[in-house]
Amino acid sequence: MKEKIYDKRMKRYENLKSKQKQTINFYSVLRLVIFISAIVLGLIFLKQDNYMFFGITVLIFLIFFLVVAKKHSVLIAKLKLCESLISINKKSLERKKGKWKGFKDQGSEFVDESSNFTYDLDIFGKNSLFQYINVTKTFYGRHELKNILSEFPTNKEKIIQKQEAVKELALSIGWRQKLQALPSISEENIKSPEELVIWSKEKIDFYESKSVNFLVIILPLITILFGVLHFIFNLIPYTVPAILFIIQIGITGYKFGERADYLNELFKYKRDIEIYWHMIEHIEKKDFNSIYLEKLKAKLVNNKKETCGKSMKEFNKIVTKISDRRNMFYLIKNLIFLSDYKVCKSLNKWKNNSGENLQQWLQVIGEFEALSSLSIINFDNPNWTTPEFTEKKIIKSEKLAHPLITSNRISNYISISEESPVLLITGSNMAGKSTYLRTIGINLVLSYTGAAVCASSFTCPLLNIYSCMRISDDIDQNISSFYGEIIRIKKIIDAVNRNEKVFFLLDEIFKGTNSIDRHTGAISLVNKLEKVGAVGLVSTHDLELGELEKTSKGKIKNYHFEEYYKDNKIYFDYKLKKGISKTRNASYLMKMAGLQVD
Repeated sequence: MKEKIYDKRMKRYENLKSKQKQTINFYSVLRLVIFISAIVLGLIFLKQDNYMFFGITVLIFLIFFLVVAKKHSVLIAKLKLCESLISINKKSLERKKGKWKGFKDQGSEFVDESSNFTYDLDIFGKNSLFQYINVTKTFYGRHELKNILSEFPTNKEKIIQKQEAVKELALSIGWRQKLQALPSISEENIKSPEELVIWSKEKIDFYESKSVNFLVIILPLITILFGVLHFIFNLIPYTVPAILFIIQIGITGYKFGERADYLNELFKYKRDIEIYWHMIEHIEKKDFNSIYLEKLKAKLVNNKKETCGKSMKEFNKIVTKISDRRNMFYLIKNLIFLSDYKVCKSLNKWKNNSGENLQQWLQVIGEFEALSSLSIINFDNPNWTTPEFTEKKIIKSEKLAHPLITSNRISNYISISEESPVLLITGSNMAGKSTYLRTIGINLVLSYTGAAVCASSFTCPLLNIYSCMRISDDIDQNISSFYGEIIRIKKIIDAVNRNEKVFFLLDEIFKGTNSIDRHTGAISLVNKLEKVGAVGLVSTHDLELGELEKTSKGKIKNYHFEEYYKDNKIYFDYKLKKGISKTRNASYLMKMAGLQVD
């Protein structure tokens, strides 16, 4: 049971967290002891006028203090990582138990009512597929997962490679949970890197100047040398180092505000850059078996064919130096060593070697995150199946169910063939027609991502999904639901006319008009879609449309859902059956709601 695995991992990290806290407390006390000891011994030596031992004591205890402080900060980072892993396994348990609808990230900004299928199939937004599987934390991770879930399939071989990649990541639970945990060690969200990417591709010629760089290196050395010659050896007058120092003050002041803005703009990404570095190192250390993951990892090199991890480590080191600007001693350091210039020069050098690659590296991280999200489906549901693909226009599946319905899940089947490419689904209210259409659609979406699908078997071709299900009035655009349906259906017809391989889902089409027009329009549309080679399903209350099976000579096939009554109560089994529905329940449902009908 996967619940036991998550529970075991959560308890292991909770035990580790307890031990880490004890160790952190020990180092906190040790740091305090070192500080107090240094003060006490220092005062003793000062009272004895023993300045040499005072200096030695301060130096030794300062070194000890810095070593302990460094160890303390490392332990704090490990504790945060451990806490993040506890949270990840807790959420994994909730997901497995069907309590995922409380997850905060719903992908709401990706909801698009005009989308070809994502709005109708609950791919984004509240109670969506994105909310169910998403474990991405970076900007490109979330957008890569969004693209994977919403784009039309184009390459069967690529999907098959992604299937192997997802299977491999599913088995690497420790590795992918750490990848997920690394961005979570900070309470702040990772910023959009768009400004950082733009920055990485811009170069400032001033810091490329050989004369400027030569001056920045040589002038501080000369100033320090002349200072030593005057203050220690008294070989030259004080005016020489003084003039040189004044020149350095002038150089430091030249474009100081502009340079400060430039460095501070980058500094706001300091934490994110460190996280990216650790995530990239984590990816580089892993040996992958699948072709797709190895190709993805191979993109982590710069213009000099150096590893991305090495380059990002250097980038993080440079950006960390910028944080020194907030130190009160930095101003003196900057005046003596022209530190701002050297940092800017280092950044320009880094841009020349790796700047153009940064966006690709962040996209690689994002794709690993997105594939890790998909792999959760495979890991949590080992009884689900990996789809098979065919060139024929057939969709066949057994024990097919909706992946987002985790309690009381009812399985069905589908059989679309080249002889019968269109299924007409009839049935009374609440019988399960719409859910069945969404079940087919969302499993098709999953099949094209490389993930497993909620079925015991699933075979399909690559098809572009179009749906017309959840249409409502648009007051802002002055569009009625009926006209909205027409616009959506036109998109389907246009796609067919472009020779796209279309899979359509039409739920109660033309419900916004009178019964005669609805019936006539539906017959015309379904016949057209069948004749031009489209594949799909149509649900309807219009039982007379069932005659299309005869007139189309079996090209359009009838299926239905039905209810049954027991002890004067209505029940639904939600099981697909062949033929036209013969039951109605509108009057019963109205009475059940308290409406008196004759």
